[in-house]
Amino acid sequence: MTTTYFAKFNDEGLPEGFIPSFHVNNYGGKNKLTSDGYIEIPLEEYNYYIGNMSNEDNNYAKFKRDNQTGKPVIYIPPEPTQEELQARALVALEVEYNAQKEGFKQDLDTATLAGNTEAIQSIQQEFMEFNQAYEVAKQEILKGE
Repeated sequence: MTTTYFAKFNDEGLPEGFIPSFHVNNYGGKNKLTSDGYIEIPLEEYNYYIGNMSNEDNNYAKFKRDNQTGKPVIYIPPEPTQEELQARALVALEVEYNAQKEGFKQDLDTATLAGNTEAIQSIQQEFMEFNQAYEVAKQEILKGE
């Protein structure tokens, strides 16, 4: 007997969950799964959705279920929205900011331990300029520039 799978897909056709047919009774049976939006698919299709059919020939594509044919097709994600691009840029800026801030903290700790007041003042000045540059960069991202 060949194993089939019960799969649930979102509106875009992307899989949200799989249940092997031999576990159907653990989830209330075939009728219950079907009424919950699961579709029975063969093992071959299941392999597409979990990535087993991604290879060099198809550029390691991700697959979704075609809503018209019910067959696996290559998923081409939508272009990111301006908001998504902005959010990514803000995260990248924040990561860079936090990494550099840690460097300032370490330098300040070293200068403090050494009692080097000139270095402390210099680091504090650089840090203030760094914070100003960060705020400018953040505002530019928020403006969409």
